[in-house]
Amino acid sequence: TPEDNDDFQLDTASVQFLHGDTSKSFVFTAKEDDIKELLETVTLVLIPPTPDNFTVTKGNRSSTAVTIEDATEVFVEFEKNLYEVEEGETINITLTASNRSDQRYTVNITMNGEEDISLSTATVTFGPGSLSQTVSLTAALDDLVEPLEEFILNLILDSESIDFGIKLGSQSSTLIQVMDTTEAILVNFDRSSYIVSEGDTISITLFASGNFSIPFNVSLGISQSPDDYRIMGSPILFTPGKTSFSFMLEALADNIKETDETYSLSLLLNNNAGGLNVALGNQSSASLRIEDPTVLQVMFEDAMYIVPEGDTRTILIRASVPYVDSFNVSLNHNASADLLVANTVTFEPLMETVSVDLTALAKDVKEPTEEFNLRLSLSPTAGSLGLELGDPSLTTIIIPGTNESITV
Repeated sequence: TPEDNDDFQLDTASVQFLHGDTSKSFVFTAKEDDIKELLETVTLVLIPPTPDNFTVTKGNRSSTAVTIEDATEVFVEFEKNLYEVEEGETINITLTASNRSDQRYTVNITMNGEEDISLSTATVTFGPGSLSQTVSLTAALDDLVEPLEEFILNLILDSESIDFGIKLGSQSSTLIQVMDTTEAILVNFDRSSYIVSEGDTISITLFASGNFSIPFNVSLGISQSPDDYRIMGSPILFTPGKTSFSFMLEALADNIKETDETYSLSLLLNNNAGGLNVALGNQSSASLRIEDPTVLQVMFEDAMYIVPEGDTRTILIRASVPYVDSFNVSLNHNASADLLVANTVTFEPLMETVSVDLTALAKDVKEPTEEFNLRLSLSPTAGSLGLELGDPSLTTIIIPGTNESITV
């Protein structure tokens, strides 16, 4: 065989036996390289000389086989441990080999999520001398709004590659992150304002645009404490295929006259909605007005009072229900020469009865029994507050005549 080639080298091609020699040695060197090779066998053959004075013949072992074992290791792995791809996009996945090989070998790729990602091939072939191979990965495009999805690719060697001595490197798996490019889900109220009367209920509906793959929650924010309302139903939860959610709100009734109250409703996202691309729409806030249908009537306690001249009586004015704020009631009469009474009385918040003193003025004139009317009146804006006059809103004041005779 040749004295020198790519795989081995002999330190000599001719061995000389001197007088008295019965053995000689030479050096066989297996050359080291970075190429993975199959097991190689080199046959060495002795060729005897042809001297003139004696005969040299081949012995029984005139040839020998030298086996060269390749210690080069080839590790196959992914170039990166993470690849990011958007839905509808195709990227290249690169596999690398630590050393070349003089043989062809294959590596298989397994994965999960076949409905969401696909490979151009699941079997990658490294040809002689190849240090890298590339496959294409495509993320499927759909109209679902989804959170960040993760899939794993794994390398697997077949039996022939294992027998050849191919091994998997430390990065024999890689993570694929698929980012959703679908437009965000928008959550809105179905109306910008809601009106409900105390004691009644109202249905409030929320809408979510688009399709989504997992459930997500939304919270409801209200500007005031829930003393005047109660929300009925389960927490707001949108589930796949359900793009609307309705709940009932009850305006709690009480025995107090109140002005109409307005609350601000707002939608709040919880922890980015489980990773979904969810956003608040243009109508993510609304107003809620609770109207109080209660009518407050103001009236005298009695329809008639008898007040002798020089005496004072207490007149009671009653409200049919308490009022949350203060308000004034006017007292009107046409007997300023005979009666002394306040022109205005004030109901403080939640007060149901107000008293006022009425005095029949004493005079030095003998008069017959007199009757006067005392009327209640409200301000022009009282009607808008839900205040009105009840019965009786007029009471009669009787001043008895004097019994003394007149001496002439």
